[in-house]
Amino acid sequence: MSEHPYPRSERLSSVIRESLAEEIEKLADPRLELVTITDVEVGTDLTLAQVYFATPDEERLDDARAGLEAASKRLKKTLALQLRIKRIPALRFVPDSAILQGARIEEVIRELDGNDGAEGQPAGDD
Repeated sequence: MSEHPYPRSERLSSVIRESLAEEIEKLADPRLELVTITDVEVGTDLTLAQVYFATPDEERLDDARAGLEAASKRLKKTLALQLRIKRIPALRFVPDSAILQGARIEEVIRELDGNDGAEGQPAGDD
């Protein structure tokens, strides 16, 4: 029997991420318009999938999560049709903190760049 180079949970995570991303694009829910599935982590027992998502702005995270949870049943049904496993993992939607932290860092850098530019300007001709 050949062994795969990485565990079944990792392979399943990848397939779930791709399937969810495709299905979310098809949904008409405006809360999900700019939602990106950034990662999926399936536990080794294959019963839970943590689905990490991001939105362009932090204020939309709660709405996006509500939209994802509302669509959860449909998303699981789609997964059931695509995956060849007995039990589809439960889906837990989690905002991707790495994306949020990166956005905050970019904002701070922009603010610092803006302040440096103001300080570097000559005071005026005297």
